[in-house]
Amino acid sequence: MATLYLDHINRSLPTLREWLDGKWGLLLSHPNDFEDHGLEKDRWLEILQASFRTSGVKPIAYRYTSGEPDRDWVSHVTDDERRVRLSYDEVIDIPSRRLRDQAIEIPGRFAIVVDPSLLSHVVLIYRSGAPVMISPLDLLGSIGRLRRQYGAISEHWPCKAA
Repeated sequence: MATLYLDHINRSLPTLREWLDGKWGLLLSHPNDFEDHGLEKDRWLEILQASFRTSGVKPIAYRYTSGEPDRDWVSHVTDDERRVRLSYDEVIDIPSRRLRDQAIEIPGRFAIVVDPSLLSHVVLIYRSGAPVMISPLDLLGSIGRLRRQYGAISEHWPCKAA
């Protein structure tokens, strides 16, 4: 799976914004916490892959600076095992800096929903060891509703990007 490294500066790596390619993102500090053990794993992965592909949302694991890329359920959903960096060092990118600061300040485990411009819309924070009662499919449904609401709001904004 693609894995986001906040402080990775290898210039050959795509930035998160490039990797999202106009889609929304779901940043997961511990993706395995959201794994469903109630279904047969192969069937669960098929359902997730189809749901994420049609939703316009890309899940990605989060790492602060180091560690191996995550290679579990998200890798099957995205079919992508690249490392991804947050931004370019030489470019002032306010949304990516805000996202970086937000992720660093979260004391525990989290899921963050970001739009293609890297603005954070939802942050789910939970404790280590606490059972996560939300599935990735529940998160997709919430993101879909948020995107529809966000789209309706943006249609009424007086300025649009060229």
